Amino acid sequence: MLTLENLSLFYGQDNKVLEDITMQVSDGECVLLTGKSGSGDSDIMMTDTINPLKSKFKGFHKTFKQDDLGLSLSSFLLN
Repeated sequence: MLTLENLSLFYGQDNKVLEDITMQVSDGECVLLTGKSGSGDSDIMMTDTINPLKSKFKGFHKTFKQDDLGLSLSSFLLN
């Protein structure tokens, strides 16, 4: 399961890449997320690997029934 609640991503102080994204993907459900280059579609799935010194997240990201903003990408993939 994937849950995003009011997720926003900023690069630097004022460069907002994503704003107020809310979505849920249930177990067994398959979703294709696409967008123009630079639109933030890949950033949604990489919330735990983006450099925190260059970016800032607001909101909540939960997968597999645990908050995983603190997990490494390898931990995320192994769950």
